[in-house]
Amino acid sequence: MLYPSIKKLKHNERGSFVIEASLVFPIIFFIILGVLYLSIYIYEHVQMYSYANKAANRISYVWTNTHMDIVTGELDSPGESDGLYWRLTDDQLLGQLFGTGGETSAITLGSGGGGDLVSQKLSKVTGSALSDSVTGHVYYDNAIVEKKVVVELNKRLPFPNFIEKLLDNDVKVKASATITDPVEFIRTVELIKVYAKELQENLEILNTQKANE
Repeated sequence: MLYPSIKKLKHNERGSFVIEASLVFPIIFFIILGVLYLSIYIYEHVQMYSYANKAANRISYVWTNTHMDIVTGELDSPGESDGLYWRLTDDQLLGQLFGTGGETSAITLGSGGGGDLVSQKLSKVTGSALSDSVTGHVYYDNAIVEKKVVVELNKRLPFPNFIEKLLDNDVKVKASATITDPVEFIRTVELIKVYAKELQENLEILNTQKANE
């Protein structure tokens, strides 16, 4: 008597849609939720990288003169400059050449200005408006043959724990910009040409003296 009832229930399709939907819906829901959080992560990453890249390029653009505006590049007052030989001291060029130092401390985002001339140049970016959840620092990498500004930013996204296990909620970006200093490059080339000419003339004098002896 039980068997015909089971057989009848087996061929009864009423309520099958509800059962199938209850099985499929959680999967679809979590897939949509994952895509949503992934989109938020990608958006935040792109936005922060855009800011870091813009900040690095702007600092490198006004690197030669602290008195230049970081956005427009205009001087605060005509004729203002950092001096002629600031690269030998504040830029720590001598320390790099003779191995006595040369590594510049990083500027923490939002710490303000102050310190040496390089710190003042780096601190120009800290006045920009960012949310309190964004942290990071800016530092200057002087390798003599290549000088660049590096901006590193970090932001922790408020993702749920189950999303955090699948997708890291720490957005970290790093951007750099090479510093070009054409005026200093021309000055250095001219200085090398002058000393090379002096050295050549001295060698010719020494050779002439040796030939006469």
